[in-house]
Order: sequence, then structure tokens, then C-alpha cells
Amino acid sequence: MIPVTQTRTGAPKGNCTEACIASLLECSLEEVPSLWHEDDGEEGPRDPTGQRNFQLYAFIVSRGFFFACYRFEHDYPLTELAQQFKRLPVPAVTHMEQGYIIGGHTPDGVPHAVVGGVGGVVHDPNPSRRGIVTFDEVTVLVPLDVVWEVPKHRYRVGAWYRPSTKDDAPYDAWELIMEGDE
Repeated sequence: MIPVTQTRTGAPKGNCTEACIASLLECSLEEVPSLWHEDDGEEGPRDPTGQRNFQLYAFIVSRGFFFACYRFEHDYPLTELAQQFKRLPVPAVTHMEQGYIIGGHTPDGVPHAVVGGVGGVVHDPNPSRRGIVTFDEVTVLVPLDVVWEVPKHRYRVGAWYRPSTKDDAPYDAWELIMEGDE
């Protein structure tokens, strides 16, 4: 992991997520596709087609990873991070030593993302380095060589998980499938 500092701060135009991805993939922030555009309004990105998200996912895949995003049912204090990890599926935990993204809130309640590692937060991309005090999401970049292929020329590039309401399944899942040449 090479720490990268975000260049835009404040919700919704901040680029903390992109800076976390750049840190984990050890590339420049400029290489990571932006989730925000200068034409976006104060309420956040206007991307009804999901094109910017798709560009970001394709970039992550081009670097040899897919993402697994685990959403918790509510915000937890950052001090409970290790305890909540015990709830995650084994494949996620096995790849966390390479670093992961923790989504949560700053002391002011602003949504923010930081880089996690063994023992908790290892890098805050915000220039202030204030960090987060709560979390509600953990995103792990998983090497593509451990990701299974779906029907020919289609590859799993991402998945979201949230707590399930079913007794027999701890998480409900959504998958993002991308068309590919091979």
C-alpha cells in the first residue's frame, strides 16, 4: 500500500474512495476513474446510467482485482471493527491483509472512506487525517485468480453484501457482471 492523498474533500464531491483505491493498487490518483464530474450538482454525482461506476469497476479489473463490498445494518463505532470482521464470510477475511477500504463517518458525520489493514485504519486519504469514528461498510479487493468465471465471456467484477433477514443466510448478495473478450 502506498498512501495517496485525496485532492477534493467534502461530500459529495470528495475523492476519498478513489484515493483509497489508488493507495491499495499503488497507482496515482489521476489513473483512477473519478466518480464525480465538475458538472455534477451539490447533491452528488449525476450518473443515471452508472457509467462512472462501471469505468471504476473496469479499472479495478484491469489491475487484476474485483471488489467485494460488505454493508453492515447500521453504523458501528470504529472500536468494534475487529468484532464485526468475525461476521464476514471467510473469503473476505483471507484477503484483508492486503488492505481494504472502510466506509464510515468522520467526527462531523460526513461520509468518508479510509484504508484499513491489520489492526484497523492504516491511512486516511484526507489531508487533515482526521479519520472516521464509525463504519458501515468494508470493501475488499480480491485477486481475480480466486474469482470464479460465470458464463463464457462474462466475469464477476464485484459484489455487494448486506445483512440478510433470513435465518439460514447471513448475507444477501448482488453481483456485477462485466462482458469481456476472453
